[in-house]
Amino acid sequence: MSVIFSTENAIILDHEAWISKTYKDYLTSQVKDSKTISHGRNFEHLFNLRSPFMMDGHAEKIAKRMTENLNCSLPPKKKRRKKGTSNMQNARECTELFHVMEVFAILRDTFAFKTHFNHIASPEDYRNNNRLIRDVRKRFTEISLDNLQVSVNGSTKDKCEFVSLNGRTYILPPDSDYICDDVADILTHTSGRKYDVILMDPPWQNKYVHRRNKNHGKHHGYETMNVSDILKIPVPELLSYDGLLVVWCTNNENHLRELMEGLRNWHVHVIATWYWIKVTKAGEPVTSLSSASYGKRSYERILLARRDGQRNHNVIIPDGLLLCSIPSGIHSHKPPLADVLQAFQVPQSSCLELFARSLVPGWTCYGLEVLKLQDSFLFSA
Repeated sequence: MSVIFSTENAIILDHEAWISKTYKDYLTSQVKDSKTISHGRNFEHLFNLRSPFMMDGHAEKIAKRMTENLNCSLPPKKKRRKKGTSNMQNARECTELFHVMEVFAILRDTFAFKTHFNHIASPEDYRNNNRLIRDVRKRFTEISLDNLQVSVNGSTKDKCEFVSLNGRTYILPPDSDYICDDVADILTHTSGRKYDVILMDPPWQNKYVHRRNKNHGKHHGYETMNVSDILKIPVPELLSYDGLLVVWCTNNENHLRELMEGLRNWHVHVIATWYWIKVTKAGEPVTSLSSASYGKRSYERILLARRDGQRNHNVIIPDGLLLCSIPSGIHSHKPPLADVLQAFQVPQSSCLELFARSLVPGWTCYGLEVLKLQDSFLFSA
């Protein structure tokens, strides 16, 4: 399981351990020499986050201060409040931030947290500034330029399997189904099937991806969607009557507001908001929580919704739950939520992930890059 510790208000996840367990049989069969053991596999390197996100110059200054036994913290760069931010919006963000900070403070004081995130960052960690993660990510980006051909689909049974497409080999987990196609065409693949859980991480428009697409070409980013197009996804035709919709949501307040206003198109209402806080191996937020309102946030929102009229459902979903884990070094590679949902007894007899870039045992995964993170490169040393 990805869940390694939980309280009433928070859960610690281990994405790396989940991958290791899911592909245990395959990984064990591939250990033929000491290189794999001593060097580690590429997916393991992607979780080796030893210091927070920062520019090289800032990291070097902290390393120097640590070496000289000075206060290693440096004040974050001050940023002006974004134009168009209303007082009401700012108040909502402050309330949200206070909640995340409060729950996180309690969580990090637990024995489980201190035991799991027990790395002590050294001056050399800051000086390297997670260079290994960046190198692996760059190599992976370069070898995974080509999209799969549209309308590729398949399934696996009780063990890991291999598939070769476009000259690349992909490692597939057991008991998984996948469909590679545009989400706009999903009804042509589902044959009227309804799903108990629909999870989606839409390619929201954002400045980071826009910059990468502009500076390096679209193969370094991905195609993004505006909110109006996302709301055209036929959720009502896919979600069962008692089903649960789970949406990884952008931190862009304008996008969030447009989404919330448009949920009536899907005939659902939000029942809970969860937060995923990203931390280093030392348990430090990847960016400063105190300056979250002005810069890149260290946490993301997850909206959970049910069909209108299902307000008294027998499965209670807690509001404000905080998920905590070390993030993957690949942009937007989210931790699996299947185990989290199962902890709240959410029925999972039929589960669908949209915009998927990797596979989850027991789920149907759908998207134009559905096998992207199954590339054998990530499982090699």
